Amino acid sequence: MNKTGFQQGSAEIPEAPNGFFSHTDEPAGYSIICPDNWEKLSGIPGCLVSFGEPSTESGIRANFLVGDEELPLIDLEGYSSKFKKESQKIRKDFSVISEEKIIIDDIPAVKIIYTSTEKGILAKGVAILLMQSHFGWYIIFTSDTEAFDSHQPTFETVVSNFHLFGASRGEKATFVRPLAKLKQDMRGWGIGLIILGIIQIAVSVLSTEWGVALIVIGIVNLIIPRRGMYIANGIALFIAGVMNIVVSIEEEVTRLIVFAVLQIIWGFLEIRKFFKYRFASK
Repeated sequence: MNKTGFQQGSAEIPEAPNGFFSHTDEPAGYSIICPDNWEKLSGIPGCLVSFGEPSTESGIRANFLVGDEELPLIDLEGYSSKFKKESQKIRKDFSVISEEKIIIDDIPAVKIIYTSTEKGILAKGVAILLMQSHFGWYIIFTSDTEAFDSHQPTFETVVSNFHLFGASRGEKATFVRPLAKLKQDMRGWGIGLIILGIIQIAVSVLSTEWGVALIVIGIVNLIIPRRGMYIANGIALFIAGVMNIVVSIEEEVTRLIVFAVLQIIWGFLEIRKFFKYRFASK
């Protein structure tokens, strides 16, 4: 991307200010800026991108990274607690200096300033945490404590230009995950449903009709891997599970209740995937 701005639908990514260049990741759905003389870093696991200042012979090279992660059902406060607990495990002598709520690109966020020891040197860092749907986003800046204040204005400029597509218009950011993962999962469940249907038919006391239904839905999963199929999968598994519990009780075959309960659980998890992939698109 050049400095003329990037157009994503009707949301225009602001032009980078003087002394900075823009970095936009369309598949991930975000844009950020970086100082002109900083360079892209490699070999940092778990992040989407990282940039650092020119190499220094002493001290800690000032840097920042951007990453995202799928979250359990927690709120922003829970995300902050999760970050601090994990940092205590992976960062030596991790200690929080301050924590405050801020707004980034019209999205509520948490700003955590902390210290830790890196390579035997006391480092100071800032973590910006924000959430979009069930995904968490983090921007983390690190430098040695002596240089921290001098780098702080740069980092504030970087963060103030962080953009999730759609968020600046007061909408939910259109974070797009590639369809490949959805289609792969759908194919796997298509085969799985066919196998479950065969088992359902093979066990005489279970509902043969629902066995046939599961096989048909499994085939449809393979032919038409669409997000809406998660709802069909979930409902079919849930009803089949309930019917099997009723039959198992009537026929006094209690060992099959476990299988039926698993079907109900799988059905619930399938319906959850419909919301998990809500931002997936062609």
